[in-house]
Amino acid sequence: MEDLLVNKRVRILQDIINIKRHLNGSNLNIVVKIGQEVAPDDLLGSSDTSAGFVTVNLASNLHEKAKTAINFLKPKIGDSIFEGELLAKKMGYFGMGDKFLVSPGDGVLDFYDTNSGVLRIKLIPKKIKLISGVYGVVNNINTSSGEIEIRTLAKIIFGLFGSGMERSGILKVLGSSEMLVSSSQLSEKWANNIMVGGGVVFLDALQKAVHTRINGIITGGINAADFKAMKGGVLDFSHKNMISDIGVGVMVTEGFGTIPIGRDVFEVMKDHNGKFCILNGNLAKLILPTQDIGSMINIRKTKITDDRVQPEVVSTPFKLGVKVRIIYSLNLGAQGIVSDIDKVPTLLQSGLSTIMTTVRVGLRSLRVPYNNLEVIG
Repeated sequence: MEDLLVNKRVRILQDIINIKRHLNGSNLNIVVKIGQEVAPDDLLGSSDTSAGFVTVNLASNLHEKAKTAINFLKPKIGDSIFEGELLAKKMGYFGMGDKFLVSPGDGVLDFYDTNSGVLRIKLIPKKIKLISGVYGVVNNINTSSGEIEIRTLAKIIFGLFGSGMERSGILKVLGSSEMLVSSSQLSEKWANNIMVGGGVVFLDALQKAVHTRINGIITGGINAADFKAMKGGVLDFSHKNMISDIGVGVMVTEGFGTIPIGRDVFEVMKDHNGKFCILNGNLAKLILPTQDIGSMINIRKTKITDDRVQPEVVSTPFKLGVKVRIIYSLNLGAQGIVSDIDKVPTLLQSGLSTIMTTVRVGLRSLRVPYNNLEVIG
């Protein structure tokens, strides 16, 4: 029998990487210097959010007429609203193509023009303080954009797909890796946090997350229709850098449907519970910076000339003893160790002939076609 090849996917990586912290607003005051060592509680700088007005074209964003677009506004003219809070919502047909708009800043809904469909928000200025969140060394500072690059040691968890721009916060594990996340489990006490759910996150929970200013949700599975709506009605994974954002970051670790978060990544996230993290939904990447001061020894002496990229899926020889993840069938997402590989092909009910393998998953032994597996590491 010829050597068998299967896909290998890196799901967890520990490395010294560059992270970027962003100080937004006006009157930027960066207090650190290039080469300076920082700890998680150290202040990087401060700024003021801009006063004045910001406009949102409500009609254009909702694909609605100017005179009727205001009917989809959630707060009323004159109400206060916070950055990231749900501004307007328009439901699509059968849950497809739903449109969400969130507030670009803290302010008061000042005026709506029924001729142009433009909503004006009067912004409330406030002081912003940015802390490091990590142990590391300041690599670079852009004083004009407020971007501060820090070299740090981190574990990176790579999901399958996601949505949302980069956001940071404290990682909070809601419960088990199998739990189903609904709106009733989310509240304003989780504002600015990154939540770890379980087997599936429902659409109402995503809507609640936006409303309560939760920064991100990590889940094992998601309904395909809900994810398609988040992506503007398109499911196209050929463009890895396809950008979408509904006001909350989302990372799916396993796939479509109700699938528990894989044991390998869930255990890592549990160990990081209550600590600072960075989630980029569009890149399906969760960064868990170390909180160990001892990491500074390696951080000091390691130089990075460029940003590390997300590892690609590669082909690898299939052999006994490798750790695998089932990527098809009723046991989708299950992980185990290959304990046996047949010597000759088996004719399946579908009429296809393939090599069968035995995968030890806990106390169970599952018979799985080898091409329904991927090696994980």
